[in-house]
Amino acid sequence: TLVMLQIPVTYAGGVTSISDLELICVAGGGGVNVTVGSALDIFGGQLPYSDVVQWHNQQQKAVPINSFVE
Repeated sequence: TLVMLQIPVTYAGGVTSISDLELICVAGGGGVNVTVGSALDIFGGQLPYSDVVQWHNQQQKAVPINSFVE
């Protein structure tokens, strides 16, 4: 039986697009949280806040919680 412990990991900084979120999700196997700050349109950036919320909601539906524990 394979058990992967889930240790919280957060990448803070550098996210400027939805493709960045996708890359981190794939590379981190869905186990890396991210923060998005100044890239958001609500802070003067180019990344629409609504797009990030929509992407996040889609990820929550796609990946069951505790999917890495057998």
